[in-house]
Amino acid sequence: MKNYIIYFNIILCSTIFSQDCPEGEISLWPGYAWDCFDVTTTVIDFSNVYAPINAAIPSEIEQLVNLETLDFSNGALNLTGEIPPEIGNLTNLKYLDLSNQQLTGSIPSEIGQLSNLEELYITNPYTAGLSGSIPSEIGNLDNLTWLDLSDNELSGSIPPEIGDMNSLKWLELMNNNFSGTIPSEVGNMNTLLWMYLDGNELVSPIPSEIGDMSSLKRLSLSENQFTGAIPSALGNISTLERLYLYSNQFTGEIPSELGQLNSLGILSLGSNQLTGSIPNDIIELINYEDLYNGNGALASLYLNNNQLSGEIPNALSGLINLNLANNNFSGPLPEDIFWLASLDLSNNQFSGELTEEMFDHLACYATEEVCVFCSGIDELYINGNQLSGELPDNICNLRCVTFLDLSDNSFCGPYPVCEYTVYWGGYSLTDETEQNTSDCAGCIDSTACNYNEYANNDDGSCTYLNAYFDCNGNCIHENGEDCDGVCGGLTYEDCNGICGGTAVEDACGICSGDGSSCADCAGTPNGIATEDCAGTCGGTAVEDCNGTCGGTAVEDECGICGGEGPEENFDCDGNLLNIEEHLPNKFEILDIYPNPFNPVTTIMLAIDSYQPVSINILDLNGILINQIVNKNLHPGIYNFEWRPDNVSNGIYFIVVNNGMENIMKKVTFIK
Repeated sequence: MKNYIIYFNIILCSTIFSQDCPEGEISLWPGYAWDCFDVTTTVIDFSNVYAPINAAIPSEIEQLVNLETLDFSNGALNLTGEIPPEIGNLTNLKYLDLSNQQLTGSIPSEIGQLSNLEELYITNPYTAGLSGSIPSEIGNLDNLTWLDLSDNELSGSIPPEIGDMNSLKWLELMNNNFSGTIPSEVGNMNTLLWMYLDGNELVSPIPSEIGDMSSLKRLSLSENQFTGAIPSALGNISTLERLYLYSNQFTGEIPSELGQLNSLGILSLGSNQLTGSIPNDIIELINYEDLYNGNGALASLYLNNNQLSGEIPNALSGLINLNLANNNFSGPLPEDIFWLASLDLSNNQFSGELTEEMFDHLACYATEEVCVFCSGIDELYINGNQLSGELPDNICNLRCVTFLDLSDNSFCGPYPVCEYTVYWGGYSLTDETEQNTSDCAGCIDSTACNYNEYANNDDGSCTYLNAYFDCNGNCIHENGEDCDGVCGGLTYEDCNGICGGTAVEDACGICSGDGSSCADCAGTPNGIATEDCAGTCGGTAVEDCNGTCGGTAVEDECGICGGEGPEENFDCDGNLLNIEEHLPNKFEILDIYPNPFNPVTTIMLAIDSYQPVSINILDLNGILINQIVNKNLHPGIYNFEWRPDNVSNGIYFIVVNNGMENIMKKVTFIK
C-alpha cells in the first residue's frame, strides 16, 4: 500500500470546484479546491494554504486512518464549528495542529484515544477559542511531548491526570480561565522542561510536590491569583533556569531557598506584595565572570512593584537586567551599578550623588547624528528618588541610551553640556522643572573662582584668584613653571637633565662634548671633506676598473676592462649574429623565476609579432591585484619584473593576453 504525503502551498481567494472523488478517496469539503483525500494519506499539511475553507472539520475525517500528521495551523483556512469527536479514531496520528482557527466548543474526550500523538497544538490568540475544561482522558497520551492549549477560554481545574503524561516536555496552558489549584500530580512529571500556566485564575496553595519536578527548566505562574508566601519548595527544582511569579498577590519575604537554584538565569517576582530585603542567598547566585563565560548565573532580576526595602549591594552590578522600581529601597547607589544593560530603580528612596567613576566605563562610537555602537547601559530609570548634587560631565557618555529618566530628584546645576543633542525618553537633562533645587549647596559669591549660579546654600567652598594662577590652579606667568616647579621661576635643566646644571651641547649635539665626534678629515665639525683613493683630504682621485688610483681604464660592453667590445656582427661569445633566426616563433611565457619568490620575480615573455600585450596579476578570487604592462610590443624576448607591494603572501596568477589568447601561470609569494 502506498503512503501519500499531501502538502499545500497555494494562495487562492475563492476557488470552487465541483468534483466527485475517485474510488479510494474520501470527500471532506465538497466544492473546495482540495476535497478528495486518499485513504492511505499519512500527512496533510495546510500550514501554507491561504484559500479559506469556511467550514467545520467533518466527521468523515475519521476515515483517514493512516494519518500521522494533520496541520491546520494557517488562520486563513477559517475552520469553524467544534472539533469532531471522530478525530479520536485517527490513532496513528503523531502531530495535530488546529491553531489560529474559529473553532468553538470544548476539547472532545476522544482526544485521549490518540495514543501515538506526540505534539498537540490548539492555540487561538486572535479569537475567543475553545471553552470548557480539559478532559481527564488527556492523561492517556503517554507519548505526548508538547501540549499547547494557550490563548483559549478553557476553564475549570487542571485535571490531575495530566501528571500521568510520562513523556511530556512542554506544557503551555497560559491565557485561559483555569481556576482552582495546581494538581499535586505535577510532581510526577519528571520529563517536563517547560510549564507555562500564566494568565489564568489559579489560586493557592501551590503544591509542595512541585519541587519534585526534576527536569523543569522554565516555570511561569504569573498573572494568576496566588496568595500567601512564595512556597520554599520551589527551591528544590535544581534544574530551574527561569522562574516567573509576577502579577500575583504573594506576601511576606522572598524565600532564601530560591538561592539553591544554581542554574537560575531569570527571576521575576514583580507586582506582588513582598516585603523585607533581597536575601543574600539570591545575591550569591550572581556571578558576572560565570555569566560572561557562558556558565549558569543569575542574569535578570525583576522585583518591581513590591514593598521591598533596605540598601542594595554592589554585587547586583553583576546582573544584565535589574528592575527594582516602585519599592522602598534606600541608601546610596553602588558605584558599579551602571554596568548593567537595563536598570530601573525609579520611585524608591535612594539618596547620595552620582559620581564620575560610575560612568567612566561607558563609551559611544557615533557620527554626529547616529549612534553606531555603544557600550554600557541601554535603559536607565532613576527617577522619583532623593538623589542630589551635581551631575558629572561624563554622564554625556550615555548618549546612545535608549531610555533615560533622571526626573523627580534633587540634582543641582550646573548641568553638563553634551557635545551632541541627546534625547532621553523625552526628559531634558537641564530642565530644572524636573528637579527639586530648593537646597543646592555651593559657593554663592559671584567674585569667587568657583561661583555656582545654581547654588542657594553657601557651603564655604569659595576659592579666589592668585597672582600667578588662574581659577583652575594653572600657572599663568609668562615664563611658566621652571624645572623646580616654581611658577615664574628662572631655574632650568641643562643638557644632562640636571635642574640648575651648567652642561651644554657641543656642535655635534654631544652634551659636554669637544666637537670631535662629528669632525671631517679636515677637523671641521659636521664638515663634508673626505679622503680620496690617494689619501688626500678633499682630493678627487678615484680607482679605475683595474684598481689603479687615478687610472683611466673602463669596461667595454662585454665586461672586459680596457676591452674594445665584440667584433662587428659577432656577440661577446664570438657567435655570428643572425637577427631573424633569434626571433620567437610563438607567443608564450618562457619562464617565471624565481618561483616561489621574495621580493621580486621576473616574467620572461616571447612575442612572435607586433601585437597588443597585457600582463595582469590576479589573486585566488580572480581579483586584479596589479597590471605589469598594457601596450603594443614588437617581436622579441622581454623580461618584466613584478615586485609585490602591500599584498599578503600566498598564491597568485600571472595572466598574459595578446587579444586572442590568455596564458596563465601560478606563482607563490612568500614573506
